[in-house]
Amino acid sequence: MARPVSVTVVGWVIIALSLEGLIGLLGGIVTPVFTSGVVHTPYSLPVTVWITGVTLSVNIVLGALILSGFGWARIVYICILTFGLLGLLIGRQPISLTIVTIAKLAVFSYFLFRHESNEYFAKCASGAA
Repeated sequence: MARPVSVTVVGWVIIALSLEGLIGLLGGIVTPVFTSGVVHTPYSLPVTVWITGVTLSVNIVLGALILSGFGWARIVYICILTFGLLGLLIGRQPISLTIVTIAKLAVFSYFLFRHESNEYFAKCASGAA
């Protein structure tokens, strides 16, 4: 069975957004956001940068695994996104970050868990793909 277009698009969007964030983090573009107080974090700046970098790196790997047909990777990605959303809500972060995260969670969950996507990942897991 061919990989559904929606899974391909979502996988590449996850990789692209995570790469953009990682490049911004490494380039020092994101650091002023952390230090300005716009994003409230209980951790020091170096810890926040490391947590962000590790999370973005894991997201890139999960996006690649989703493209490779590993169904568990989509579950892990959605869990990470959900925990991130909970952190945004608990930490009283700016509403714009919360809205973007809710939108990503809704759209990615819809496309990664549609019937055709479930069939594709099931066939990949059984080795029939």
